[in-house]
Amino acid sequence: MLATGSNGQPRTLSRGSELDVADLINTQNGRVQIRFTDGGYVSLAPRTQFKITQYKFNGKNDGEEQGFFSLFRGSMRTVTGLIGKGRREAYQVTTPTATIGIRGTEYTAEQTDGLKVAVAKGSVVVTNEISNVVLQPGESVFFEGPRQPPKPVEKSAVVVSQQDEEQTLPKDVLPLDNPLITGNETNSNGGSAVVLPLSDGSGYNLAYVRINGGSPGIGLISSSTVTFTNGGTSLSTYTNSGYNNNPGTTQVQETMTSGLLGWGRWVNGTSGGNDTGLSGQVYSGSSQGFHYMVGQPTASIPTTGSYTYKLIGGTTPTATTGQTSNSFNGSLDVDFVAQTAKLTGSITSGANVYSFVAPNSGSVTATFNLTSSTGGGSCPGCTFNGEGFFAGSSAQQAGINYKLDIVGNWLIGVAAFQQQ
Repeated sequence: MLATGSNGQPRTLSRGSELDVADLINTQNGRVQIRFTDGGYVSLAPRTQFKITQYKFNGKNDGEEQGFFSLFRGSMRTVTGLIGKGRREAYQVTTPTATIGIRGTEYTAEQTDGLKVAVAKGSVVVTNEISNVVLQPGESVFFEGPRQPPKPVEKSAVVVSQQDEEQTLPKDVLPLDNPLITGNETNSNGGSAVVLPLSDGSGYNLAYVRINGGSPGIGLISSSTVTFTNGGTSLSTYTNSGYNNNPGTTQVQETMTSGLLGWGRWVNGTSGGNDTGLSGQVYSGSSQGFHYMVGQPTASIPTTGSYTYKLIGGTTPTATTGQTSNSFNGSLDVDFVAQTAKLTGSITSGANVYSFVAPNSGSVTATFNLTSSTGGGSCPGCTFNGEGFFAGSSAQQAGINYKLDIVGNWLIGVAAFQQQ
């Protein structure tokens, strides 16, 4: 169980640990229970990422009290305290799908491929970009996305055993005694970001794709030594067999990490280093750039099980047409028994949406290739190519590079996925 503060440095949590505003809590395989000074409690399930975005309480509701939190993924159960009792706008939980406000309550929330909320006591208002739903005790709702209408559900958002219920609030909690003022990390879309730094070291894989005229260059470099800047979130250099590459004079954009993978892109400048074909490359304008995905590869790939990997991040695709309104979406299905993988995805560029299905070519090991040469559907004549690798001790995450040939025009980028 880790907490990462505003300085970007993770620390291990144990019973009695103090938490501050701007702390990002990653429960990993454990359960964390937090007690706040306003009397509120939060219980976080395993594999949950939760952030204390803003918190202020002076011992009473004096108009300055505030409790803003972010649930990036996973499950939480909470009994709210005094904050929000007098001013409802003083309490808020933000998720990638919708925002949760309270009216004095006990509720559960689960953020995975959408947001599920269930109310036990009081009431909750759940708001996304198009809907506003008030839930009463015993009611549950599911939002598939920020612009999707709500769907009522018959079961609670978070299913816990009787033993879990007995261990939840308010026993064995972590005190929050010294709340400070907020951090302001944001992702490329302007939303709250999960920042889990990576460490300098050897044995990293680097999947990259670049374009600065002509056809894209794409590759996967293994066993590299890398260094990071900006608190472990931005690739500074990589070295492999005496060759190295670095951002040089480029602008470094969209850097982000997931704890196992890191990604970003270099634009508008000249890359540095001595790696022939990669160093000394000039990237100019919105139609050119260097995208990277870096991480420690899985040492021993699972031999059983099949999983779906959901998209958790990546760079904005670069389009050779100069179009800047681009986005990537997709999921990766992996069968470790059959050693197969299949990426089902789409890239939106302006008003156009290009869909594709790209199975692996060759066996799926620590690394894999994805190829679709038939096109069809919404992308007739298109060719998709990608290279990827698994990261984490049990292949919990996967990172890929990709290039999509749209009959002479290209879309390139990198994407990261989390095993579900």
